[in-house]
Amino acid sequence: MGVWDEITVKRRLSSVNLWCVVGDFNSIRCEEERVSTSGMRCSQSDMRAFNEFIENMEVEDLPTIGRRFSWYKPNCTVRIRLDRILVSREWLLAWPGSTQMIMDRCISDHCPIKLQVSNSD
Repeated sequence: MGVWDEITVKRRLSSVNLWCVVGDFNSIRCEEERVSTSGMRCSQSDMRAFNEFIENMEVEDLPTIGRRFSWYKPNCTVRIRLDRILVSREWLLAWPGSTQMIMDRCISDHCPIKLQVSNSD
């Protein structure tokens, strides 16, 4: 069983509805999330599988502010949005103004991501 399947099973078995899944998913949702000087195309089946995972988890990809990409090859010939924050619909009801901010990278080839939550109360 893959990690996405494990997370999906945990979600289904949980009585908690406020979910926030953060990390390097090592996958993209659409071709616009990857830019490469080599012109290499993205795997349609990988994108479809990742989008199905998001749908099965019943989570939303938060709106992004800041940088467009979260991972950069050291020579910047490849830029990809691998890292993201996914939240449940119940999360969005509790914190409707939630966003994810892709910040500047400094040490790693990945950019840090910050969850920004505005309290509606």
